[in-house]
Amino acid sequence: MTEDFEQVTAGWPAANVHIERFVAPPPVIDPDTKPFTLSLARSGAEIQVRAGQTMLAALQEGGIDIATSCCGGICGACKVGWIEGKPVHRDRILSPYERERYLMVCVAGSDAERLVLDL
Repeated sequence: MTEDFEQVTAGWPAANVHIERFVAPPPVIDPDTKPFTLSLARSGAEIQVRAGQTMLAALQEGGIDIATSCCGGICGACKVGWIEGKPVHRDRILSPYERERYLMVCVAGSDAERLVLDL
């Protein structure tokens, strides 16, 4: 039913559509994923994200504490600001307006070699 609702409202303004999910969809596995670097603006740290690795996992390996809950892009707990780069948004919660400023590190990727986060 939710998928039918999404199809019917696909052309509607995002502000007029609200969907809540209670179970995260299966993770997206992109075979063309390339490694990239996360630059943390506040700390100056640089963290490498390996091909196939999530930003969340790379940040945690780098000792960065990130709040998490669903780890599937539906809850908003791991929302982080991004400053520069080209994120690949795979979440199911951020509006187009929010995606201009934020991403969900549990599911987001990067189409650039470097992504600057507000961390």
